[in-house]
Amino acid sequence: MMLLLGPLFLAAASVIWAEEQYYLVSLNDTWDNARNYCQMCYKDLTTITPGNVQLIQNLIIQIPVSQNFTAQNLTAQNFTAQNRSSAYWIGLRQNFSGSLFWSQWSNGAPVIYQNWYPGRPILKKMDVRMLTSPPPTTSTAGTTAGTTSTAGTTRTTGTTGTTGTTGTTSNLFNEMVQCPVLKKLIDCLNGSDYLVTAITHNTSYNASTNYSITPISSATSFSTTGTSTQFRTSTPALLSTSANTYSSMLLVSSTSAGLVTSPPMSTTTVVQETDFDYIEDSCVALLSFGMWREKHCYEFLPFICYDDRFFGEVSISNVTHDGGFLSWSQAPGNITHYRVEQNRVNPPNTEFRMVTDLNITLQDLVPGTQYNIKVIPVKCDRDLNPQNISFSTLPMDISNVSIVNVQNTSVFINWSAPIGGRDNYSVNWLEGENQTLCTEKGSISTAEQYNITNLIPGQLYSIAVCAVVNKTIFGTPGRISVYTKPSRVTTLISANNMSSNILAMWYSSDRQASDYCYHVVLMENSTTYENFSISSTRINLSNLTAGTQYNLTVSAIVNGSLEGETLTIEAYTTPEPVNNLTLTATHNSINANWDLPNGSYYNFSVELYLNSMNNTANLTEYTKERHYSFSNLRSTALYFVNVITHVKLDKYPSKPASGSCYTLPVSPANISVTFINSTTVDLKWEPPKNSEGVENLNYNVTYKSFFWGSGSTSNETGTNKKTIYGLQTGTKYNFGVSVYAGQLQSAPIFINYTTVPNFKNVTLTMQCSSATSLYCKEGSTKTLFEKELKKKMISKFGDDDIVWDVRIKERN
Repeated sequence: MMLLLGPLFLAAASVIWAEEQYYLVSLNDTWDNARNYCQMCYKDLTTITPGNVQLIQNLIIQIPVSQNFTAQNLTAQNFTAQNRSSAYWIGLRQNFSGSLFWSQWSNGAPVIYQNWYPGRPILKKMDVRMLTSPPPTTSTAGTTAGTTSTAGTTRTTGTTGTTGTTGTTSNLFNEMVQCPVLKKLIDCLNGSDYLVTAITHNTSYNASTNYSITPISSATSFSTTGTSTQFRTSTPALLSTSANTYSSMLLVSSTSAGLVTSPPMSTTTVVQETDFDYIEDSCVALLSFGMWREKHCYEFLPFICYDDRFFGEVSISNVTHDGGFLSWSQAPGNITHYRVEQNRVNPPNTEFRMVTDLNITLQDLVPGTQYNIKVIPVKCDRDLNPQNISFSTLPMDISNVSIVNVQNTSVFINWSAPIGGRDNYSVNWLEGENQTLCTEKGSISTAEQYNITNLIPGQLYSIAVCAVVNKTIFGTPGRISVYTKPSRVTTLISANNMSSNILAMWYSSDRQASDYCYHVVLMENSTTYENFSISSTRINLSNLTAGTQYNLTVSAIVNGSLEGETLTIEAYTTPEPVNNLTLTATHNSINANWDLPNGSYYNFSVELYLNSMNNTANLTEYTKERHYSFSNLRSTALYFVNVITHVKLDKYPSKPASGSCYTLPVSPANISVTFINSTTVDLKWEPPKNSEGVENLNYNVTYKSFFWGSGSTSNETGTNKKTIYGLQTGTKYNFGVSVYAGQLQSAPIFINYTTVPNFKNVTLTMQCSSATSLYCKEGSTKTLFEKELKKKMISKFGDDDIVWDVRIKERN
């Protein structure tokens, strides 16, 4: 079995410590005085751990001395080593850990890291009891062994094996390793009663030789050549974590199959010689290049202290406009006093106070100003980590809040700047009569004015203005209450107007409209005619002048006097109609004349309708005169005329003054007979000239027989044809057609026509007698007779009034 005791490394699973700061003190003093100084002005001499070894190493190789270092402010830099031969006391002393040397720091913390200089530390050599016995024997070989003792050294001689090989030994280095931990570890691992003796220098054994079991107190190396195993021992060495590491090794070996037996034992006491460099109760110094070395504690060296970084609390209370009460945590150790640094931010100013208490009353501060306070504990003229706090004094009260301008959805205000400082102002408002407070939700203003927008028309608002510092610290507010203006009324109309009355109506959409009253003004030509304040949204204005234009203005009023924007419209009374309208006509024109209406008017409109007023006017014209002439009209036409009074175009006209008349009639044209027989005649004619479009023309149709003395008259409307029945055959009739226009009648047109005759033969026998012979036979007599007869017939029947014919025939 082989046990190798290699380099000794001490480690801990985890270490928890407060944030430490390290200070290199350039004073040279003994270890005890250095420690006292560190305990008085810091916490203790420094410890070295895996966590801070690099910090401390960087500390000792840089300038300035006495600078403190932490993991936060020590960064990797290209430091140049200075005076690498320097050494510094650290908090490690040999006897502080009792019998377990170098295992505990001066502050009681365990040693979890070592970095000794090679060959250090030098341990005190202790007396050793050496236990010896003859070499053990086996069942396959008989051996004889003897021992001698020379100058405290045990030597083994005269060992003879079966092969005849003789082994010799030199002086043994019988040093027991003094590390208690290591000793316990060795005892545990060996786990037998066999004692260990040192192996001598240059001792050679044959592979067949039986070995004794010896302790190895010095570092031993071995090698095997052929069947021989060579063991080499060196001088004793100390445990170290440096690059030069020496090992202690225990070898128990046998090359035979036989059992190892233990012969009878004897004891010899060996007194060890103490090393010349050994220091009793030594103290440890840190060399400038990072390794450790023990030194006499009375030597004068600079040293390294450490202190826990101080984290305290500071608070401010009872803050007023110009002061406050400041208190803080007590710092550990020998604190001589506290330095209070009072830094005003704007304008910058710094004041210092030295106090020994843990509180101070701050006075004479500037209102509304931020202060940064540092409370610095002072220990041995050294500033510890400061305790910091920032606060702001209360701003002064706001005064002289005033209303600059009020609209229906906005209020513009201003105020006086308070004494002292402030970051800005907080403007807050609420509906109604409330005690408005300043909050972080208020609107921010950097000037002494603000325009509040998006308000409700006609609403009462309570406004508060505060000076603000640090966004959350508010001074006493300045307050004011104000109504916004009402909105302008909508849908203002004048309705059901009459000649002496105007009915005005309007509407307000404001939420507060029920609390409004209304200002109504009626003006005529810039002169106020009526002025009212009412709570209703309608008013009937009476006793006005007909046909007059007025300006009607309405505005809403809240809180008795705050008037909103006005709305103005034109309102009119209805004019009276014109008087005494008369119409005169020709065959193609009508002249209208009238008298002025009662009251006022602006102008007149005249309307002309053909045939009926149920249709759209054929003509509409405007005039400011009292007459109008319509020209280019249809003849024989019925026209209707309206005259309307206006106060303004299309604004509340009067009732029309109406009249009607015919243009003078014109005779029809081209009368003709389209059919005739013995008793019936069909007549046709054309309408009068320039009467196209005239509806329902009235015609008067007449016929007459002069022979018979008979005839008739009829009226035909809307037609230009007439059939006449019951006529006499063979009779000449005179047919006439004329046009009626009201009471007017045109000149008739005539046509004569004879009905178809039904002839009857009447024979008359006449005898000629004459006194003159043969007179009746003369031709002239016959001609004269015929002439006289026809003349007689004409006188009786007319020339053509009826159809008749006389034929004379001589009788044989």
